This record gives sequence, structure tokens and C-alpha cells, in this order.
Amino acid sequence: MVFNEPQATIAMKKFGMHSLIDLMESKTPFLQNCFIVKRSYLESNRDKVTNFMKAIIEAIYLLKKDRGLAIRLIKIYPRQR
Repeated sequence: MVFNEPQATIAMKKFGMHSLIDLMESKTPFLQNCFIVKRSYLESNRDKVTNFMKAIIEAIYLLKKDRGLAIRLIKIYPRQR
């Protein structure tokens, strides 16, 4: 799950979730600033969580590498709500 503040803090304190990565600390510009998962989910779905994190990293790399693609995607996807 991806949360913004204050939901991230609430999820960690109230529901016992743990932050996997805090993009604010890494100074990585991204629409979201952290990824949180319950320890029990992580333990039973480690491959899914690992693959999710790899996909996020690859997407950030691709969008930084190909500005044209990033702009085209930004124009397309926000409209599909």
C-alpha cells in the first residue's frame, strides 16, 4: 500500500504497519512519499512486495531517463479516474 502523510503515520501507529522505504529520506521526487506493509503480509508475500518495489524503482528510472514518455503518461493517466 502507498500512503501519504498523515495516513502513513496513522497506519504505522494504529495498525502496526511498517515503512519499507521513505522517499522523502532518499530525496527521490515522487507523488507518494512512503510504502507501508504489515509485517504479516510481508512475511507471507515477500516475493510480491519485492517485485512491487523493483517495479517502482524501474518505473522511476524509466521516467527519469525518458522525459518524453513521462510527459505522455502524465497527460494520459490522470484523466482515467
